[in-house]
Amino acid sequence: MKKALSPLISSIALLGFAVILGLIVISWGNVYAGEFQKISCDSASINVLSVADMPKACSIQDSLFFSVENDGGNVISGVLVDVIGSQGIQQVSASLTLGIAEIKSLEVPFSSALVGNIQKIKIVPSVLFKDSEYLCPKNGFEVEKIVACNE
Repeated sequence: MKKALSPLISSIALLGFAVILGLIVISWGNVYAGEFQKISCDSASINVLSVADMPKACSIQDSLFFSVENDGGNVISGVLVDVIGSQGIQQVSASLTLGIAEIKSLEVPFSSALVGNIQKIKIVPSVLFKDSEYLCPKNGFEVEKIVACNE
């Protein structure tokens, strides 16, 4: 009886150690994820410039043109543009660095054969955090009226 009790106690102790170690690793991950969310995405915001309360975005052939403003408190490291049309959706990544309160004009190529008539575009900012790029979809901006650009 005494010999069988020792391996049972060892197994329970080993299991307890594994559970405690797992909880420590999970808590470190939660701290890191919470830190990222607090520092980066909450203060990242992007906006399309407007004239008379109407966002200015236009298209010519297979290109979209618009100006974006970083109206948040974090540097934007890029954008993901979702072009939503009558025939489909196309995602296009645009590489740009947009400092706080900075404004830049963008030209984004897309396939009109894939998308069809443009109905809406959604612009999602991305930020750098500890040498990795993260998208911030809750801080994106949508434009529903895309007109033809005057040449």
